[in-house]
Amino acid sequence: MSWIQDAGHGGSDPGAVADGNTEKVYTLEAALYVDKRLAELGIASDLTRSSDVTINPEPRTSKVKKYKKCISHHFNAGGGSGVETIHSIYANGKFEQMLIEEFRKAGYPVRPRPVYTRKNSSGGDYYYMHRLTGNCRTTILEYEFVDGPQSDKIKDKAYREGMYECVVRAICLDEGVKYAGPGSEPKPAPKPEPTPVNPPKENLAVDGYFGPKTISALQRYFGTPVDGYISKPSLVIRALQKWLGVTQDGYFGPITISALQKRLGTPVDGVISKPSLVIKELQRRLNKGNLG
Repeated sequence: MSWIQDAGHGGSDPGAVADGNTEKVYTLEAALYVDKRLAELGIASDLTRSSDVTINPEPRTSKVKKYKKCISHHFNAGGGSGVETIHSIYANGKFEQMLIEEFRKAGYPVRPRPVYTRKNSSGGDYYYMHRLTGNCRTTILEYEFVDGPQSDKIKDKAYREGMYECVVRAICLDEGVKYAGPGSEPKPAPKPEPTPVNPPKENLAVDGYFGPKTISALQRYFGTPVDGYISKPSLVIRALQKWLGVTQDGYFGPITISALQKRLGTPVDGVISKPSLVIKELQRRLNKGNLG
């Protein structure tokens, strides 16, 4: 067994807490999720903790150093935005670069300097998870900021699990194991839903804002109940996801947004800005009664 998943903090140590987000809860969720998914893919993994317990540095690092590779799962604080990774000063950072690339491809925000190391005053590793874990290649992964611009998004479990799945994909690449998504079966993927027959034409202002009128037009296009509101999960987003050929979870997150941007030919960043180029293109096509 090569891998161990370290759920940061725990028990009496909650980690970062802000805006209804608690780090120790999410880190345990992340470690359990990745460990379970790796088992499904035939990759052996262990855990430093499997429940909300306090683990001091010495027992935590003593367990980690028995393995070759570790991800120490964390969520950040300080008001920033995006994923970042920290590796030992003695590691080459290649896996961390691979990890960040998976987040980028999935449309999640990453920090301006997403891969780095840090030294202490003695010239050694600053973080004890690097300094005290022997020859284990330990990656400290900070998923997102609990108090930053994405603080509401990370409250959605589907959004968080999308981040954890990026980790699973990176580990598969690192291990040379073929990746398969959650619940994958050896059968052809469903074909995207065809465009509705005789969809209505709209008269939307092409302003780039995903407001009630545009949402109502999209609901009419796909034949879902019309209320001008995106619930969580949402029937119209599920219909849109089926048309795009992505996972139908009903959440308008980075993966769905990136797929829509790609389908409509606008720049792909997984973010709906205000105004948004992809929403402008969506409005134009809804006005024609044909998403294409």
